[in-house]
Amino acid sequence: MRGSNSAVKIPARYILKDLLGQGGAALVYEVEDRYTGEHYALKTARLNLSNQLQFRARWQREVTLHTRLVHPNIVPLIDAGVFEDGTPYLIMGLATGGTLEDRLKDGTSVRQILLWIVDVLSGLGYLHANGILHQDFKGENALITEDNRVWLIDFSVARAWAELREDPQQITGTMGWIAPEQQLKKAHYICRATDLYPVGKLLELLALQLEDTLLLQPLIDSLCAVHPMARPKLAWDAAEQIRILLRSASSSWLEQMVSIKHLPPPLPHAKDVFERVLKNAIPMRSKVPDVTAITVSSWWSAPIHLNPKLIVQRELPTMWPVQEQLILKAAKTVVEEQAPKVIVLFGPDGIGKSQLIRQVAQRLEVSGLMESIQLNYSEGGIQGGIHEVIQEEVFPWGDTSEQIINRLKQRLQVEHCIPEEQAQKEAEALAKWCGVFEEGFDERDASAGLVYLYQKLESKIGRSGTLLQMFNPEYAQLVGDGFRICEAILSRRTGSSPVLILVAIDSEKATAETFQELAYLNSVGAQILEFTSVSKKSMRRLLTGFYQLNPTLSELVIDFAKGKLSVAVMLLRSWAIQELLQTKEGALSLQIDQKEAFPQELEHLYVRRLEPMLINPEDLNKRNENKSSLFQVLVNVALLKVAPTERLLTIQDREGFERALRLGLLQHHGRKIAFSASELKHFILKHVHRWVDLTKYHKKLADLLERAPQKSSLEWRTAIALHLFDAGLHQNASVLLVELSQIYLNAGRKETSVYLAKKGLTAARSCFKNDLEAKALLLLGKGYISKNDPKEAWKWLQKLLPSDEVLRAQALVLQAQIPRFASFSSAYLQEASTIFKEHDFLEEQALALTILGRKMLSVNKIDEAEKSFKVALQSAQNGNTIWRRAKQGLVVALLRQNKDVSGLLSLFFKEAQRLGSMSALADSAFLYGLWRLRCRNWKKAEKELHRALRLATTGGLEELQGDTLSLLAATKAFLGKLPEAREAHRQAYALFKARDLNKRLWVSQLQWVALFLLDAPLERFKEHMDRLSPPNEQSVQLWWCLFQAIRYASVTDRMGTREWWDRAQKNGLSLYWDLNVCFVLQALFRYARPHSPQIIFEIKLELERIYGTLTDN
Repeated sequence: MRGSNSAVKIPARYILKDLLGQGGAALVYEVEDRYTGEHYALKTARLNLSNQLQFRARWQREVTLHTRLVHPNIVPLIDAGVFEDGTPYLIMGLATGGTLEDRLKDGTSVRQILLWIVDVLSGLGYLHANGILHQDFKGENALITEDNRVWLIDFSVARAWAELREDPQQITGTMGWIAPEQQLKKAHYICRATDLYPVGKLLELLALQLEDTLLLQPLIDSLCAVHPMARPKLAWDAAEQIRILLRSASSSWLEQMVSIKHLPPPLPHAKDVFERVLKNAIPMRSKVPDVTAITVSSWWSAPIHLNPKLIVQRELPTMWPVQEQLILKAAKTVVEEQAPKVIVLFGPDGIGKSQLIRQVAQRLEVSGLMESIQLNYSEGGIQGGIHEVIQEEVFPWGDTSEQIINRLKQRLQVEHCIPEEQAQKEAEALAKWCGVFEEGFDERDASAGLVYLYQKLESKIGRSGTLLQMFNPEYAQLVGDGFRICEAILSRRTGSSPVLILVAIDSEKATAETFQELAYLNSVGAQILEFTSVSKKSMRRLLTGFYQLNPTLSELVIDFAKGKLSVAVMLLRSWAIQELLQTKEGALSLQIDQKEAFPQELEHLYVRRLEPMLINPEDLNKRNENKSSLFQVLVNVALLKVAPTERLLTIQDREGFERALRLGLLQHHGRKIAFSASELKHFILKHVHRWVDLTKYHKKLADLLERAPQKSSLEWRTAIALHLFDAGLHQNASVLLVELSQIYLNAGRKETSVYLAKKGLTAARSCFKNDLEAKALLLLGKGYISKNDPKEAWKWLQKLLPSDEVLRAQALVLQAQIPRFASFSSAYLQEASTIFKEHDFLEEQALALTILGRKMLSVNKIDEAEKSFKVALQSAQNGNTIWRRAKQGLVVALLRQNKDVSGLLSLFFKEAQRLGSMSALADSAFLYGLWRLRCRNWKKAEKELHRALRLATTGGLEELQGDTLSLLAATKAFLGKLPEAREAHRQAYALFKARDLNKRLWVSQLQWVALFLLDAPLERFKEHMDRLSPPNEQSVQLWWCLFQAIRYASVTDRMGTREWWDRAQKNGLSLYWDLNVCFVLQALFRYARPHSPQIIFEIKLELERIYGTLTDN
């Protein structure tokens, strides 16, 4: 022992092993789990500090933050709690390789040090992607694991950088490692690059030990730059540079052995150096801009013309103070008004639009006004791609499609913790979207890229302002989608994060779709800064092809706009188009107030044309619903915001409807929409509510929806809830959305339930309803667990902060079903059942105990399972799903203990008949089949299982159908009907695979091997065994051990046979009974007889036990 542990308190589950280390605030011990045998690190606070409120608050902040972090280079948090005396503790993963500082002092190769630094940067990059700064990286705060990976530890001073900017007193770190802005507590300069400075110092110490530092020096200079803006923007970028260095450096240089014994010295003159750098950081140019004409306009105001002379300079991009000041002013307005805005730079290629955006972004980030996020599109994403994922180093021109996909997959796995299968799909979709596959170049799938951007943006938008940059999107749809992504994120944000979006579009690449998207952006308040005129040809294509205006009207618009796209868009988006039909001069005479959804001057249009439709619910009963009905009203509301001409207010045929979609529903331009009344209704309910502004008229529409004949249907209530949500009525929408999500989940419609739960979560957060927020998070956890996606379930459950004990117990039940908490699942379920019992939630208690009983059955703890099922039956309501599952589990547990269950089965069958439930009758027949098998009455068992299969198939009970088929295959094999047995197995295997039931799928594969043992030669058995890999599930380890014993027995390896036979007995062979096990034991008996008499004797005893002592009644 390294120290005295006599007075150390540890949780009862663990055994104290050793003192690993101690500091001023905490001590760290090695402990062993009594049940699993795993070793962990226990961090407990010192007793003199644990009673201080400030220390406990800081400890709790560290725990809350650490629970959100799951990454290969972050130490995993296993458990946390507080002792009876108030001392808090943490249970974390144990790294046996020591600290990074110790390993560097002991000496190692340059290659290994660089690999460790790549791990450090990957971990820091993950923290930064979640909006967190570590603040205190140093050699002591990085551990080396058994497999030579690095774990970052100690998040006691980690903070969100928005939090650091608001409270500079929280800026801290270890002297000698911290960046200059940390040492001086310059809050506005704290950013991701702050954490990269100590990594540069570590590389600098490495360089001091080397003679040749040519390869390292550029990276050291950038990481150790005094100004944070001069350092790499992302930790992942620095990691990629090191990977390139590892691939290009010589082996002799990389294999040098070095030892680093000294920490970096403090920064005595940091203040002078830092302030001198800031003073001359970004000089302004005074050159007069060479531009065409700048038009800053919106759809509610007249244009402002500046410098109409056309001079385009393509050789050297220039910096334009006028535009820069306009954008900086707009950014200040965005922050003050707390509203998202878009500024579009529209002009020819080569005049420096992208440079202007970069310079402005740099100014805004250095000033602390906004945080910059860059989405760099170029040529559809082939060169630039998605920033932070597809870069030139990762996505070079010369690589094949397969290499690109593999690199994307690796990056998604390592840096974003995406599972391998999902990462493969995302990588293929991203590569396809970016045009990697030449044959599929015209069939881009933007959805995958947008999903990824959504995840990236969601993790980065904090409480500070956010500047989103987009450069040169060839397909302008990406601009609008990016903006809508920001809108979606803004509705989910925790703070008030204003977002300013800067977009640069090359006018030479503009198409009708570009104009369409600009029109949409302009309609929601975007500003357009134009650097060139649009040709009459392009303008005419926009007006006649896209907006379907007649040629006369188009020419009037073209003449008035004088080549300015923003002016043309303003005309088309305003009511001035009505006046333009009569006179050119009066085209802009109507000034529309920015705050009004419809202009007061034309209110009569709404009253005359739409009011009769809104107040006449009888129209809803007409058979021809695509004419005067609510659906036309909703479409017309969308149309009135685009081009309110007389002829567009009536949709009489398919052509009119498609034209309406092109004009009003911009996101669905080009999509084929069916025209039947029912499909039209479905489309409107599903899509129109997203774009129609219901803020002003939601009461009338909601009232109409409530009085409609379909108001009782679930789809109609869902439409109402979504309308309320999009109208901003989150107070009413949150309750309805959470309620509907629960209904859809109970009905098995998981996708819809998850979608509504996310909407309900957003609504609950916006109106600070903590109880509804917790319920929505629980529904998301249940939904993803039912979809067999435990990782996504844990992503939402870890955000749950239960407000009462019952919610905490519900979260524990869900957490117990996640594989990463398998070792704690029993404790979680027992604690949850106790809480439910104390609060008289009997149904919830029964559910927790039923799940606990099933887990006990899976690990062959039959007595505990029987007790759990009996208590669950006492709590559950007779006849419901939980009651049936508990009853079924109890029967199985009793059968596994050789007990008579005839009375219990009779009671179960009578209850099922009384209820008339198909699922209860099918369960009853299945259990009768199990009992008949236990009594060795194969024919009656076959008959009962056929009846259970018939009932399960009729009732659509796929899971029970698969279990019945699997058992029926074994029964038919015992009756000698091998062809029928294999056919039943094939059907069961197909069902398990379709439902993605991995554990049962594995057992089904082993059953197939067991069937081969009956009549197939040994070579076929070995052939099938070679296709299988060792199982992870403890409940099927027995099968694996028996099959391995047969493999060794067949080659007369007595020691190997004995070893695997002993393992099978340790895995609960004496508690296990299954017909398929009989097949395996008989095969082992045949092959072990020549050389293992003791094993033969033990096999006979097991066969006698499995065949049983009960007789058929």
